[in-house]
Amino acid sequence: MNEFVLKNIYKSMGAYGVLEQIDLSMEKGERVCLLGPSGCGKTTLLRIAAGLEQPDSGDVIFRGRSLLDIPPHKRNFGMMFQDFALFPHRNVFDNIAFGLEMKKWKKSEITDRVHGMLELVDLEGYGQRRVDELSGGQRQRVALARTLAPEPDLVMLDEPLGSLDRRLRERLLADLCSILTQTGVTTIFVTHDQNEAFAAADRICMMNNGRIQQIDTPESLYANPSTPWVADFLGFQNVIKGRRGDDGRVEAGHATFIPKQAMDDPKRTMEPLFLLLLPDAATPVTPEAYGLLPNNRIRGVLVDRFFQGSYQKISMNTEAHGRLVFEVPSTLVLPNPGEPLFLKINPRGLRVLG
Repeated sequence: MNEFVLKNIYKSMGAYGVLEQIDLSMEKGERVCLLGPSGCGKTTLLRIAAGLEQPDSGDVIFRGRSLLDIPPHKRNFGMMFQDFALFPHRNVFDNIAFGLEMKKWKKSEITDRVHGMLELVDLEGYGQRRVDELSGGQRQRVALARTLAPEPDLVMLDEPLGSLDRRLRERLLADLCSILTQTGVTTIFVTHDQNEAFAAADRICMMNNGRIQQIDTPESLYANPSTPWVADFLGFQNVIKGRRGDDGRVEAGHATFIPKQAMDDPKRTMEPLFLLLLPDAATPVTPEAYGLLPNNRIRGVLVDRFFQGSYQKISMNTEAHGRLVFEVPSTLVLPNPGEPLFLKINPRGLRVLG
């Protein structure tokens, strides 16, 4: 049975729907990331899960029990905010101990638990430090320790690394994942950074305009985005318009593509669709070899090429599809910018989008 369920959640703000028909289920110990642009509804959904806001309709269920009538402080959920919300007048020990004091733990139990949490977040010996004496990364660890100290059944993290600079975020992300793995606590976290989501989540819930666009593992999400919007958000640039042909073919411009990926209901021919060409799907070929290819080919004019170490990024203009960008091995010899470029497309690098 799923441990935590958001069932058919709807939330409006005036005449506008902030969240519409949200369904999300989580297993015990699973980490799910709500990923999407600012204003897509992910923080509102997190607040509804925490009990800080009520949905207009739908249900929040934990271990088979509805939580709609349970106030936030009685749900035994932990929440960590982007600004960490530490108490500046309390030292590190007292910040971590706060939730335990509210639950009326014994003093000896509080001491043992706080020291255990300091060890977990690698801040042994920092208990008597003032909060304003800590670096941003250390404050983040204290906030996480305070969230985990009361042994919550579920943890919610709202942009937990968002206030840190990129270099520090990257360094602390691995530590955050390690700590959450050690505790085994079920976790929902919000971010707009796909790198954080891919690194930390067991599953990613892509959100836009108050709706879930796709829920999948990081690997499957990256390999098989389901819509043009998801592909665009993940940074894929080569989305072209086409139509269904016979036997799973895609007619796009004057070209024909045959994806390795099977299309649903291939009999619905001439239906409009979008086709994603993955950045590593292309291989430059000679004009002669290009002429022998019956399908899965593109020609255009090379615009730019950029050395990126093991690969070079190339951009090209095509008559039918506009600007396309690919990544090819750095060892390949390419024409000069402004000259014709002929490409063979690997069918494994084609994705039909809904």
